[in-house]
Amino acid sequence: MSDPFSVEFLNRDSSERPPGPWDLQVMKYSRAAIGGPKDATIIARGDRLGIWELAEMMRGGVVIRDEKRQQEIFSGYIGDLTLNVDGKRIRISTDPMANKIAVAYTLTQFRFTTIWAENTESIATYGTKSLLLTARDLTDNQASDYRDTELARRKYPVVSRPFPGRPGEQYAEITCRGWWDTLKWTYYAQDEGVEAYEELNSFAGREIGEDDRPIAAQSFQNSAATDWDAVTIDLRIRVKGAPADNLNVDLYSDVAGDPGAALATSVTAGGTFTTGHKWYTFTLSAPVTLTAGATYWIRISRSGAVDLDNYYIVDGNNGMGYTLGEMKIYRTATASWITWPHDCDFNFKVAGTSETTTQIKAAIDAEGQFFGGCDILDASGVYTNQSRRGDNLTIYEIEELMNKGTANDRRLIAKVRENRRVEIYEEPALNEADYSQDINGVIRDQHNAIVPASECPVGVWMRFDDIIPASVNVSRLSNPAYAFVEEAEYNPMTDLYTITKTRDVDTLRQALGVSDG
Repeated sequence: MSDPFSVEFLNRDSSERPPGPWDLQVMKYSRAAIGGPKDATIIARGDRLGIWELAEMMRGGVVIRDEKRQQEIFSGYIGDLTLNVDGKRIRISTDPMANKIAVAYTLTQFRFTTIWAENTESIATYGTKSLLLTARDLTDNQASDYRDTELARRKYPVVSRPFPGRPGEQYAEITCRGWWDTLKWTYYAQDEGVEAYEELNSFAGREIGEDDRPIAAQSFQNSAATDWDAVTIDLRIRVKGAPADNLNVDLYSDVAGDPGAALATSVTAGGTFTTGHKWYTFTLSAPVTLTAGATYWIRISRSGAVDLDNYYIVDGNNGMGYTLGEMKIYRTATASWITWPHDCDFNFKVAGTSETTTQIKAAIDAEGQFFGGCDILDASGVYTNQSRRGDNLTIYEIEELMNKGTANDRRLIAKVRENRRVEIYEEPALNEADYSQDINGVIRDQHNAIVPASECPVGVWMRFDDIIPASVNVSRLSNPAYAFVEEAEYNPMTDLYTITKTRDVDTLRQALGVSDG
C-alpha cells in the first residue's frame, strides 16, 4: 500500500493478528467531534481465497497508522465488507445483525414487551448487539414467534445475495467504523432516579384539610438496586373552592408502617392550584438519599385550619396497582394514622437528578462493551433525571446528555483514545480557536505552523482566512470566519482534508449576551 500508512488487523479479542496475503490501500478516513474516529475505507487486493479470508474477520479491530509521523490516526472495527470475487459482488454487514432481540407490541391498545432472547454463541463471538423490534396488534405468542424468527435470521453478520461485479478482479472494500459506533449496539436502562405510580386508568382521590382527618400520606419503596437522591415529588392536585393557605408536601421516613420523621419539605401557596386535574412538581428543601429497598412516605397537609368549603384534593387510582406502598390518613381525634377504608393509591412521582457527566460515565461503563473505561476531564455542572426506561439506544442517551452542555454554556464532546478509553470534555471556547485554514486549504495551528491534512482535525474552532474577496460587500452576509468542525474526512490519494459538517457561531447565544469565551 502507499506510504506512509500502515494497516493492522486485530482478532475480535483484540489480540494481534499476523499480516495477511493482501495489498492494502487506505482510501479515506474520517473523524467526528463526538467519538473521534468515525469511518475508514480500505481496499484489499489479493487472490480469491485471501479475499474470502476477510469474511472471517468481521467485527475484528482495525488500526491505521501514519508511519511518517509515528501516529495512530484511526482505530475501529470491520463493519462491512464488499467482496468482488469471481465476477460477483457480495456484501457482508454487521448492520442488520442482532443476537439479542425483544419485541415491543400492542395488544388491545396496551403496550407489552417480550423477554429478551439471545444467541449466546454469537454474543461470545461478536459481542452483544441488541435490537428492540416494534409491532402492532400481536398476541403474546405471535410476538414471541416474531422475535425468535428474527433472532435466527440476524444472529450472525448478514450476507447479501451475489450481484454482478467486475470480472477478472479479486478485491474487497473494507468499511471500518470507529468504536464509538458500537454504542448503537445496546439499549441503556437505568432504574434509579424515579419511583412512580402514574396510572390514571380509574379515578379516586382524597381531600386534604376538609374534615377531622386533615392529613394524608402515601408510602413507597425505592425499588432500584442502588441508592439515589430524591429531589422532587410530583402529585396531581386540584382544589375545591379557593384555599388561601399553603399546601405542604413533605418526605418522611417510615417508622413501624407509619410516617416517622420529616426528611425534607416543600411549601406551595394555595393560589397556585386550580379546580382542574393537573400534575404539579414540588421541589424538596434538600435532596434525600433513598436507600435501596427502604420505605418512605409522601406526607400531604395544609398549613391552615380545616375548612369545609375550601380545601385540596389529591388524585389517586382505586385500582390499587401500586404494590410497594399504601395510602393512610391521620385522625386528629386519636392522634393516629389509619388505613383509609376506600381503595386508593395516590398518583405520584418521586424523582432525582444526577450530573450529566456522571450519567455519561455510568452509561459507558455499563454498555461500552468494547471500551477500556471513561474519563471525565470536565464535569458538566448540569443536572438532569437519571432514570432511563431502556427503549433508546445507548448512543442516543449519551449524546442527548452531551448536548445539554455545561454550566459554561458549552457543549460536551467525546474522543475515543488509542487505548479505547473514552474522554469526555468541554468544547473549547471560540476565543480558543487554535486552527485556521486559508483559501488554498492550508491548515495552521495557533503557532502558525502548518498542520498536515492527514491529521484531520475535528472538535475545534476553525478560522477561515481570505474566503471572501475584500472587494465583495459582505454587509448582508453572515460571517463565515469561524465554525466549529464537527466532522471531517481525509483522502490520502489527493492529500485533501475536507470539512463535512460544521456548527457556526451560535447567534442565539450572542443575542442573549452569552459569551463563547
